[in-house]
Amino acid sequence: LQWPHTLFPTVNLTGWNTGISTMSPIPLYILGMVMFGCLNTETTKIQFTLDSRGIDGQLKPFHKPWQAVFTMFLAMDVVLIYHVLGTGTKRTLAVDAAGSNGRAAPLLGAEAEDLELTGCRRFMIVSVPAMFDLLGTGFGMIGFVYLPASINQILGGSTIVFSSIFSVLFLGKRMLCYNWIGVVLCIVGI
Repeated sequence: LQWPHTLFPTVNLTGWNTGISTMSPIPLYILGMVMFGCLNTETTKIQFTLDSRGIDGQLKPFHKPWQAVFTMFLAMDVVLIYHVLGTGTKRTLAVDAAGSNGRAAPLLGAEAEDLELTGCRRFMIVSVPAMFDLLGTGFGMIGFVYLPASINQILGGSTIVFSSIFSVLFLGKRMLCYNWIGVVLCIVGI
C-alpha cells in the first residue's frame, strides 16, 4: 500500500533504496488500541450481565468483580512468562542498566546517593504501585457491576485529568503548555 505522504508518515521497511515506501504501522496500532479497548469494555460488561447457577442450584447474577481482576492479572502473568522466555539471556534490570554499582539514575531531581537499591527496596518500589493498581482495577470492576459501560469509560478516561492536577498540587510538578493541551484534549474527548 502506498499512502499520500501528507496523511501518514512512511517508513522504508526493507532497508534498500527501492523508491517504494510502505505505510507506517502507527495508524494500525491506534486502530487496534481503540478496537481492543472497546472489545474489552463490552466483554467485561457482558460478563457482569450474565446469570450463573450457584452451589444451591439457584440462578444468580454473575457479580464477581474480584474474580475478573484475578483473571486479568493471571492473563498478564501469562504474557510475562512469554516475555521472559522470549528475551532469554538478554534480560537486564532497568535499574542496573544505569550503572554497575546498583544505583539508578536520579528521577525528579533526586540525588543519586539517596537511591541505593537493595532487593527489599526494589520489591517495595514495584509492589506498592502494583497494590494500588490492583485496588484501582478491583474498584473499576465493581463500577462495571453497578454502572453502564459508557459511564465507566468516562471515569476511566478522567484519570489523566486527575493525575495531572494531583501531580501539580501534591508533587509540585510543573506542567508545560503542551501538557495542558493534552489534558484539555482529554477533557474534550470525555
